[in-house]
Amino acid sequence: MVNLSFASQDVFTAKTDAIVLFTYEDRSGAEARFAQKAGRDLEIARQRKEFEGKRDQVLVATRDGTPRFVALAGLGVRTDVTPHRMRTAAYAAMSRLRDIGARSVALEVPAELDAGAASQAVTEGAAAGAYAFSRYKTSPDARKEVDSIAIVSDRTGMAVRQGFDAGVIISETTALVRDLQNTPAADLRPEDFAQHAAKVAKAERLSVTVLDKRQLEKQGYGGILDVGKGSDAEPRLVTIEYAPKGAKRTVAVVGKGVTFDTGGYCLKPSDKMWQMKFDMSGAAATLGVVRAAARLKLPVRVIGVMAVAENAISGSAFKPGDVVRTRSGKTIEIDNTDAEGRVVLSDALHHATTLKPDLIIDLATLTGACVVALGDNAAAVLGNDQQLIDALRAAGERTGERLWQFPLWEEYEKDIESQIADYRNMGLPKMAGAIAGAMLLKQFVGDVPWAHVDIAGVAWADARDRFITRKGEGTAFGVRLVIDYLRAP
Repeated sequence: MVNLSFASQDVFTAKTDAIVLFTYEDRSGAEARFAQKAGRDLEIARQRKEFEGKRDQVLVATRDGTPRFVALAGLGVRTDVTPHRMRTAAYAAMSRLRDIGARSVALEVPAELDAGAASQAVTEGAAAGAYAFSRYKTSPDARKEVDSIAIVSDRTGMAVRQGFDAGVIISETTALVRDLQNTPAADLRPEDFAQHAAKVAKAERLSVTVLDKRQLEKQGYGGILDVGKGSDAEPRLVTIEYAPKGAKRTVAVVGKGVTFDTGGYCLKPSDKMWQMKFDMSGAAATLGVVRAAARLKLPVRVIGVMAVAENAISGSAFKPGDVVRTRSGKTIEIDNTDAEGRVVLSDALHHATTLKPDLIIDLATLTGACVVALGDNAAAVLGNDQQLIDALRAAGERTGERLWQFPLWEEYEKDIESQIADYRNMGLPKMAGAIAGAMLLKQFVGDVPWAHVDIAGVAWADARDRFITRKGEGTAFGVRLVIDYLRAP
């Protein structure tokens, strides 16, 4: 993780390789200051329409001395600027500077915006732009790592510093989540994931319980066990809890943690199967939410439940036509072994209800149908409580982790009826797949207010940079979203 620091000073006094200022389409005072260091570069770029202050545009001037690079990042129309737009602009500037070799960068928090929100957003965007998963890189030249980031403001008061502190916590947490997501499946099997969760719990002084295969068998967690029984890596159910004194509500966050998904006997196509190392993204984000809640000292009890298994193929793997008996006692006919996420979550969601939360939010890379419907711009949200869904959607607009609601009408329940079991794990062929998956999950939450977030299209940046994340990497989608929801009044 890059070193993050805060300073109350003029950005031009920073002893860094690069500095970053922000502007708008209708210009700002920062442009005159930029010109003092960059000469006529800005005026020429504006005349040629190469830089117009539009959203996420970046102009970099190279000069002798310190700083070597002076960058101007566009925010677009002044009246449209939001904290998330600040976040993406800081990400764009930092990504550009990282690529051209800056090792230390100072970014100025714009004076025109709310101090706390802007400071947090700039911190998060800059840290995301500097993020590098270089564990497997052997060449120093290939790493392109940023050593330090300074967030700079000449404003007084606590708000700007508090925003920075919150930004650091969110940034450190999302980096941890992304490291887990980006790790190859061979190095992150269910036992490994459970050990990471235990380390987080120890570092943050949180309670944690891990049920291994023997304990899962004894207590009847058939959903997790059956999905994981084809692998020699035994499944785990991990529960981690942050319980501050005086908490007035309890929120359970449930995450799908399939550390690798072959699809089982219903084998996935080979061309992008490597991406199935990301199928544990919901569990990783769940771990991140609990960590961030603890670090931010939120006045909410937060319980993270992570169902962790590997969906592999062997003589002992579960098969189409099998019937799984879940922890709740309800049974699921397996129509397709590649619809395994809802099977492990059946146990995790039921487990969460036994902890008596006020509400449940689950995060899961659940369905390809969600990707077909929404692409990589938003996650789907479904549930049994409209107030919760509306609050999550509002948090999504604030954080840029946007949600779009799908219906969960009772008519869809017929699509998951089974002739030989209570339910089957697939709906009708090529019809409402994301809804069918959520409808099965709904059977295991009882009367607890619940929202399901299908992050299949947004958990990693597949085709392009998305969610302040570079192409090919995990996004940690869900951490900022749920933390913002928990922090909201």
